[in-house]
Amino acid sequence: MIDLLGRQKGTRGAPPISMPFPPLQVMLTISFFLLLLVGCGGQQRAQQADPRLTLFHVLSSRIIMLDTQTEVDGTVQNTGKDRYPFDVTLNATFYNSAGNVIGQAQGTAEDVLPGMTRPFVLIGQVDSARYSRMIVTPVSLRERIHEKNLPSPPPVVP
Repeated sequence: MIDLLGRQKGTRGAPPISMPFPPLQVMLTISFFLLLLVGCGGQQRAQQADPRLTLFHVLSSRIIMLDTQTEVDGTVQNTGKDRYPFDVTLNATFYNSAGNVIGQAQGTAEDVLPGMTRPFVLIGQVDSARYSRMIVTPVSLRERIHEKNLPSPPPVVP
């Protein structure tokens, strides 16, 4: 005879008889691992950057600080060959002398055609007392205005 804990009654010191896992417990365990695998795979696709960002180069940038408010003025150039303009979103990251991030600013250079250099203004916040250096990088591209006689840009395929 077997009790509720899976031990055989009437035997002293004998090893317990192993019971198989209930089907519900097996199904829940498998479902958990499948959910974990699916959840991790989706994050990698969302983080892929647009390869056309490498065609945009920041030629100049200067920072203006007032307490914690900051403005970054500069120029960006499109070295691509496409026949249509892009709106380029740029991000400035500010660092202290130890290399820690102490602030950020963001803005857009609009309608940057191939070979063209366009100005940008980024607005953000920084701890001006600890500011040491900044890095300005293009982070995304978008075409917002459809102008006549210019083709629409191709869709971005991940």
